[in-house]
Amino acid sequence: NLALSRLRLKRHVELDVLPKRLDALHSIERIYLRLEQTSSEIQLMEAFEAGTRALRGLNDSVKVDRVNRVFDDWAEESLRASDLDDVMADGRAGMQAAAGLSGEETDEELEAELEALLEEERKSGLKELALKVTSHTDTAMGANANLIADANADTGNAGVEEPDDAGKLADILQQ
Repeated sequence: NLALSRLRLKRHVELDVLPKRLDALHSIERIYLRLEQTSSEIQLMEAFEAGTRALRGLNDSVKVDRVNRVFDDWAEESLRASDLDDVMADGRAGMQAAAGLSGEETDEELEAELEALLEEERKSGLKELALKVTSHTDTAMGANANLIADANADTGNAGVEEPDDAGKLADILQQ
């Protein structure tokens, strides 16, 4: 009798209670998912609203007329700058024509003159360097000569010659 009662209870739970509980659990899961989805949609909507407010604030600070005026002013100033460039180019061309030169000749002449100046500067710099090296070397050689003379006097080796490297260096640099 007890065993039969437990078997009936087990069947009742398996056939009636368990399916109802599973249906209730599925319903709760669907409700939970719908709440999550709705919450996400609300957050998305709030983000759109915040973006719209920010864009509205920016649009309120910049009016269409102001934008048009800025671009019109920019176009006008660009045109003026272009006109000034044209006038300057015409003026240069007129000066060159008055001097009997074409633009290409002037550029070529200027480039040749620049090259000559750079070559002259390079040679001048080398000569100055040679003079400085010679001066410093002469000073050092003079000091060495004194040391050699002193050493020769101390050791009795009179007549030992000092090398003339400074003169050789100066000759090489001047070439």
